[in-house]
Amino acid sequence: MQSCAELMADLVYCAAMLSKYNFTKTIGIEPIFMKHLVPMFGQLLESKNKTITLAVIKALGTFIHQAQVTPVRMASFYKEMSSQKIVMTLVNMVKPMTNIADPLQIACIHVLSVLVNPVYGDIFSFPWNRGPHDGINEYLEAVNFFEDARKILTAAIIDFDLLKCLLTAFHSEDESQHLETKVAVLRIVSQLLRTPRDLN
Repeated sequence: MQSCAELMADLVYCAAMLSKYNFTKTIGIEPIFMKHLVPMFGQLLESKNKTITLAVIKALGTFIHQAQVTPVRMASFYKEMSSQKIVMTLVNMVKPMTNIADPLQIACIHVLSVLVNPVYGDIFSFPWNRGPHDGINEYLEAVNFFEDARKILTAAIIDFDLLKCLLTAFHSEDESQHLETKVAVLRIVSQLLRTPRDLN
């Protein structure tokens, strides 16, 4: 028989999959999902139950992947994430990492990497300079959202040794089996090394 935590985790997973199923490039994520689920995710991230927290982090990853396909249309999603202080919450979950990265912290790093280093943008066109592309143009319009997340991560380097945490996660993965965490860490580091974009 399922526990309440497992049931809640399954419901969160179903909600993420439903949002994915209903996603379109025209509308983006259905507004009903953003209006009700993102604030709830912000609250559930504070849960002491790791099963629920991990499910929420994975669901956020699903939402962020979708939002980056049409970032301008998803302005309300990024604003809601900002008001819920979700990026800072994820960073704070990584903060207590010791010599071993636990699954929660690994999941946080995966989500942060996608948020701070989106699918489109400068990296998409480098080094071929393919010229105008709808995805790149939309990324440039929405760049403020990604820069805000990047600033929080940059501040975390000053607040605590974020780079040490990232390296711990990097080395915790067996590269003969998986490379997702190593790639996620490199995505974050590449953005932290980048010269800040002039948004004025």
